[in-house]
Amino acid sequence: MSITDSNGVNGMSIRLVINSDTFSVADDELTFIRDTLIFTPPVGYWSDNDTVHIALIRAEDMLGNPLERAPIEWVFILDLSGPVADDFSPTGDIHNWQPTLSLTLTDNILGVDSSSIYIEIDGVYKMSGTVRLDIMPPAFEWDGETLAFHPELVDESSLGIAYDPITEPELTSGIYFPEFATITVRVFATDNEPDYCEPNPIQLPNSFSFTILDDDTTGPIISNFSPDFWSNDSAFYIECDIADTSDVFTGGFCPDSVVYLIWDNDGTVGPEDFSGIVNMAPLTMREAKKKSNFAFESTLTTIRFRTENPIPAQPESSNFVYRVIARDADIDFVNCSDMTSSFTDSSVRILTGPVATIVEPLPNTITACDDQRIIMLITDPEGVNPATITLEVEGRAYTIDSTQLEFRNDTLFFTPAEPIFTNNQTVNVALTSAHDNLGNPMRTPVIWQFAVDTEPPTAILTAPENSSMIRNREASIHITLDDNLSGVDPESIILGISGIEYCLSDGLGYIPNGNGGELIFSPGTFGVEFIQGDTVFISLQAKDSPDYCEPNIGEFDWLFWVEPDVSCYVHPNPFTPNSDGYNDITVFDYPFMFSEEATLSIFDIRNTLVYQKTVPPVSDFREFNLRSWDGKDTSGKRVPQGIYIYVIEVQDKVICNGTIILAR
Repeated sequence: MSITDSNGVNGMSIRLVINSDTFSVADDELTFIRDTLIFTPPVGYWSDNDTVHIALIRAEDMLGNPLERAPIEWVFILDLSGPVADDFSPTGDIHNWQPTLSLTLTDNILGVDSSSIYIEIDGVYKMSGTVRLDIMPPAFEWDGETLAFHPELVDESSLGIAYDPITEPELTSGIYFPEFATITVRVFATDNEPDYCEPNPIQLPNSFSFTILDDDTTGPIISNFSPDFWSNDSAFYIECDIADTSDVFTGGFCPDSVVYLIWDNDGTVGPEDFSGIVNMAPLTMREAKKKSNFAFESTLTTIRFRTENPIPAQPESSNFVYRVIARDADIDFVNCSDMTSSFTDSSVRILTGPVATIVEPLPNTITACDDQRIIMLITDPEGVNPATITLEVEGRAYTIDSTQLEFRNDTLFFTPAEPIFTNNQTVNVALTSAHDNLGNPMRTPVIWQFAVDTEPPTAILTAPENSSMIRNREASIHITLDDNLSGVDPESIILGISGIEYCLSDGLGYIPNGNGGELIFSPGTFGVEFIQGDTVFISLQAKDSPDYCEPNIGEFDWLFWVEPDVSCYVHPNPFTPNSDGYNDITVFDYPFMFSEEATLSIFDIRNTLVYQKTVPPVSDFREFNLRSWDGKDTSGKRVPQGIYIYVIEVQDKVICNGTIILAR
């Protein structure tokens, strides 16, 4: 502000109040030079939308005269921010190629300068860079707050854009936003010109984006295939219906886009697994459908296609499958990658006569039934004629008229009226004839064999021997098992040891060998120790393992004894061999008497051998004659009474000796 006086102004007397702050020239913010008072605010002193109150409350001239009409006051308003853009539309993902773009533009003090508004768009079809558009009707509408832009009303030629009616028939006028593109829109504007300084530019954010999605993301629908079946002796065509809302592409500037078919006769078909390929063509011509912006004007149209060339005749037993591949005509914006392909698999039954499958018994299997039934599945798409079926079993032919043969629900049953098979027999079976209802014969007879096993497993106790006596109280038990055909089922084994049963899962040892194996019971594994003098009873049950019928069961029993613990003992002693029937002999007990042969020697007190004999193993403890002495020498003469010495040897080792008193 200018402050003047003819006598000059005393700068030191000046006081300026801004809002509630008082400043003098002593402050850095206030200067007075050549009658001009200048207030320079510090950074950040002003705030947007503030109303600033100013008062010059004091000033004196150089003679001390005060300011006239003090205080001198006034106000002004601060507008430091530009317009605000909001309510952007559209955003996110859309399908419309020409959506109306809209937003709001507001400014709280000065208002928006409409002449300053323009937009920039990135992603306009056929434009390589950014397009700038000033707001001009008819493409733009502005009501002072809301801005709307209509792309379809733009004169595209003013931007150098032209559309090809052949390749781009769906594009007519205006500018378009192409599929798969992300469109970015930026708006620019300032507020109306303020009294001081330049107008404020638009605040950030001033842009928004949206993405144009593909309007047809599904491939053509392929259906109604024919033929369903065909004879194996001739070539054939394949037909199908193909439909798509974008039409079906049958050729043009996009490569590899014709409808085609791949086929194979091994039951599987795929891009890397096919035997033949053939193009398909429409049987009738039709007009191409047109789009209006992003929607079809017409409904779904179905076109019948057929292979351009026939499929060659297929061999017998072919599992003919094929795949039809088609692409839609969705080539919006001349973008071949916009097309969507689809495929559908189908098949043609190649008629070759009935197919027979063995159900029971399977080839090279074993049955335990002497009346084993035979089951086969005989199928044909046209049905099987039962009157043409012939089944041979061991050279005898059976037809549907036979009581043993029955055919129902595609299944053939042969049920013997009585047992006809024998143990160890190999049964030969052949299905020699079967025709379908069209007269096509089964091409090859089905021949197989199965075996009959009606004999249970065998078992031999190899250690210890049956009814033997053992000395080792922890002796292992070994049993050899065998079977004639199907083999022993180890899991079926139940071993009984004196009434306690054991299985392989309990820890029994089993060493397979051929159709059987060796079963081992180790007492220590089970904490078992046989009792001396005990009789150990062994029982065994084992089954074989046929593929059909209940297994044959073998049951076995054995026993062995554990030798008693016998000490050296002579009784009676003394003895009186005087033929009175009392104490006429003395009997000797000694270790190993039940299992070992022993030598009994009698000496007189002069160490002269008077008697000697060999004593066989004792089989019955009560039979003591063999291990006794009757008081006679080796020649049968009675020896005098007195003291005698006895010695018992087992395997040339003395195990017992002592004295005997013979009294008469």
